[in-house]
Amino acid sequence: MASTRQRTRADGTIAWQVLYRHGGIQRSTTFDTERERAQWLRMIDDLGLDAAVQVLEDLEAGGRASVVTLGDYALEAIAVRTGIGEGTRHRYRREVERDWKGLAGLPINLVTAKHVERWVRDLELAGASAKTIRNKHGLLSSVLARAVADKSIDLAANPCEHTDLRKDDVSVEMTYLTHAEFAALLAHVPRPYQPFVTALFGTGMRYGEATAVQVGDYDPATRSLRISRAWKKLDVGWKVGPPKTRRGRRTVGVPEQLVGYCERASESRPPGDLLFTSAQGGRIRHSTFHPDVWVPAVRLANGLPGWPEKGAGYRPSPRSMWHGIERASSGGSLGKFPRIHDARHSAASWLIAAGATLQDVQYTLGHESIQTTSDRYGHLLPGRREAVAAAMTVALGVALPQIEP
Repeated sequence: MASTRQRTRADGTIAWQVLYRHGGIQRSTTFDTERERAQWLRMIDDLGLDAAVQVLEDLEAGGRASVVTLGDYALEAIAVRTGIGEGTRHRYRREVERDWKGLAGLPINLVTAKHVERWVRDLELAGASAKTIRNKHGLLSSVLARAVADKSIDLAANPCEHTDLRKDDVSVEMTYLTHAEFAALLAHVPRPYQPFVTALFGTGMRYGEATAVQVGDYDPATRSLRISRAWKKLDVGWKVGPPKTRRGRRTVGVPEQLVGYCERASESRPPGDLLFTSAQGGRIRHSTFHPDVWVPAVRLANGLPGWPEKGAGYRPSPRSMWHGIERASSGGSLGKFPRIHDARHSAASWLIAAGATLQDVQYTLGHESIQTTSDRYGHLLPGRREAVAAAMTVALGVALPQIEP
């Protein structure tokens, strides 16, 4: 669609000429730097030739200057942003590079509300949830707000300010297990992973926190675990960093069922060792634990073959950690398919059922805001439904007679 040739001007400087056909006419544009040429070619890839030519004309009409694209500006802004962890920084960079197609190549001072609206519409058509779109729009808006305040960028207002965003999300249904249901699930978890799964349900730790807890974090005197680190995904792999929130640094009590395991670990292993490990002794990686342990255990607890590709008659060998674990009978089927994160929700529900306040739950789970705790678990508070029903009974009793069957 476009070709480039380099030429030397009379004064000895180098220029880059891009040749392309637009509107049935052979045209060319000369760029002073290789960077400007590459940026414009990227606009063609991201926006299409018509839009890229329009951007070029807009720039020339305004007295063309060196182009600062939204994508380049965003990556620079993310690199120096404070108040976020390296895992979040990595996720933001990936989002810009992967999800800002049609926007990243635009000169940042030419981004308009219509560009943002088209981008949001594309996300909707691609099936993104309302929550996902709000999160992505939030990152874009924060970058553009920074550009508005940046005197080197000629952007008068944030094009994201008045975007209409859907609020009709149907959130993923939380699955709460009762104590009996948890026991049924645990019976189908291989023995090497039972302490870890018990810790997820019994403490409400996040997955990244539980897999980062060390032997030395257990205090035998108080039978508690100090949570001060979590695994973070970075450009170069995984590393241990602080928990997700400031309140994520906390101390949680250890259930009686886990005390023996923690004490044996304290007596026999160095303090810096991971407290919960895989069957091979290393970190419990989500990429293998979920498909190789969690999913088969949930399937078996529901009376389904743990390994569908191997057939219903498959039996693990005597040397396998799965040896002796049979799928539940139809009468004893769990009847639920919890996600790993539902262990945390179940822990919260058990705390509330035992009389814990929302502040207790907030501290145990490490929520930064009590509002988060209330929004997610407030409906579980004992007496809330009964109080509402009683109030409505009084209200209806004034207006309506007793309804007979």
